[in-house]
Amino acid sequence: MNQKRVFLIAVMLTLFLIANCDLLGGNKAPSKPQAPIGPDLRGIGVAGSYTAVTTDQEDDSIAYQFNWGSATDTSAWSVFVKSGDSVTMTKTWNTAGSYQVTVRARDIKGKVSDWSPPLTVTVRLNQNPTTPAMPSGPGSGVPGRGYYFYATTTDPDNDMVQFRFSWGNGDTSDWGGFVASGATDSVFHTFNTGGLYQIMVQARDKLGGESFWSEPLNFYVTDTAYPYTIALTWNQDPRDIDAHIWTPLIEGDSWHIFFGRHGFLHTAPYCSLDVDDVTGFGPEHITIARAAPGEYIYAVHHWAGDSTITTSGAVVRVYHYGDLIRTFNVPSGTAGAHWWWHVFKLNAVSGEITVLNLIDPEPPLPWTTDQRK
Repeated sequence: MNQKRVFLIAVMLTLFLIANCDLLGGNKAPSKPQAPIGPDLRGIGVAGSYTAVTTDQEDDSIAYQFNWGSATDTSAWSVFVKSGDSVTMTKTWNTAGSYQVTVRARDIKGKVSDWSPPLTVTVRLNQNPTTPAMPSGPGSGVPGRGYYFYATTTDPDNDMVQFRFSWGNGDTSDWGGFVASGATDSVFHTFNTGGLYQIMVQARDKLGGESFWSEPLNFYVTDTAYPYTIALTWNQDPRDIDAHIWTPLIEGDSWHIFFGRHGFLHTAPYCSLDVDDVTGFGPEHITIARAAPGEYIYAVHHWAGDSTITTSGAVVRVYHYGDLIRTFNVPSGTAGAHWWWHVFKLNAVSGEITVLNLIDPEPPLPWTTDQRK
């Protein structure tokens, strides 16, 4: 037998062994996948996404095939992916019923795993959630600080719902967790640049039905373009002290801006409180977006919690176009529960600040009982 014939026989034998290595124990099927991961409730005509994952003992690339609950309803094989990587496919059912969704894997050499355990998917008629109410939350804030926004709606089928928020700048949140129909959910978000953001919310039920987007909440993020920002911070106790400001006459009215009346930045009184912090530390920001002639009066009130206003560690910082111009530290001394710190008067047009820095049981201006917390 000449060398050429020996070489050809060796090549053919090698190719045979590669192609049939599983017959000789050299290739094993991928591990049987776990049950597919995805929603177990779907509405008729609503797509659901289902994910499969497994590994191959030889670390070969693998593809996946789903069976959607009947012998004739099987997906095409997916593209090959690395062992241990997942594949996701979508499925829409157009008939109500209960479907046993399974998946299997095939390695690149053609060896196929057993079918996975089933995921039972129930498909039924579904009514979409009611369009959520306009999100609730503060009307203004400052860059770099996070704020909570709240959403609620009901579902005609009493299904659980989840929410996502559109932040008014092209960004949309992920879907949140499911809550009961009629319950409220919240999300925490930070804006990094100033401007007007129209925040909307959308609901989705457990079966995948989606509502329309809500009416927008106008949220103003103040930046250094605004004449004055007044920041209040304090210690953990008392847990709730409040920033108050009284404006001069603006478009025929004097305004008291506080937790019960946050005000507005782009309309009268052009002054707004961002948030009512009731768990200590703050900050609470009052922003003056347009300076009006006359005097603004700023004060801090101890509303609730242990300690007093004089032992609160409260600090007030006044910023003019983003630059810190004054800092006030609460004076020491005797104070009772719910006393006030009268901090300063401000002529926002001239920039003149008149220091008050007084502790008193009463506010600097008369107020009515309906302004109490």
